[in-house]
Amino acid sequence: MTIGTEHEYSINDNRFNALPISDQIIKTICGRFAPEILFGDTKLSKELQKTVIEIIPRSPSDNLVSLEGHIFNGVRKFYHIFRDRYRLLGLGMHPTLTLGQTAVWDHDEKEFYEEYDRIFNIRQHGWLNIQALQINLSYSKDKELLTLYNRIRSLLPFLIAVTASSPMVEGNLTELQTTALSFTVRTRKRYPLSVTGLYLKNQDYRRVPGNPG
Repeated sequence: MTIGTEHEYSINDNRFNALPISDQIIKTICGRFAPEILFGDTKLSKELQKTVIEIIPRSPSDNLVSLEGHIFNGVRKFYHIFRDRYRLLGLGMHPTLTLGQTAVWDHDEKEFYEEYDRIFNIRQHGWLNIQALQINLSYSKDKELLTLYNRIRSLLPFLIAVTASSPMVEGNLTELQTTALSFTVRTRKRYPLSVTGLYLKNQDYRRVPGNPG
């Protein structure tokens, strides 16, 4: 089984104020507003919001340590290019950002985000202020996918607990350790399961069996 990881980082100044400049960073490196570029051992990619940039290993691997080494090299290369101009922050959401401080990607592929906005109203926390470490697992058949899912889902509550990293919203402490998850559930609960893949009951959430969402 091969694994692919994707790390999303907010882009900040030296005081950790979020900066909506992912397009300018990519243009500085390659000379154009590309949605994704090769970047040493990794790829550098835009995200929906311009305050976030994504670092992805060039190809999946069966060695997670190797993948994380590539990510480390990508971050180091970023700082080598930009020195002390910017700071990357890898939390679940930016702790002080207000929605007026960010912007939606408006270059190639912007039509997808325009459609998202039309359907979901993305100009809210849970869309424009959210970050993640995404882990992609390979599978060859639907049965293998279901087996993987059933093995992983029992770990999800524990993973959420140990990776909780968003207790603040717009500079204010909340009662939650993972406000990012709360916003994600809140923004998706009004839509059909076929769209979101979320089953909601009593403020709990579970992935629908067979739907990796």
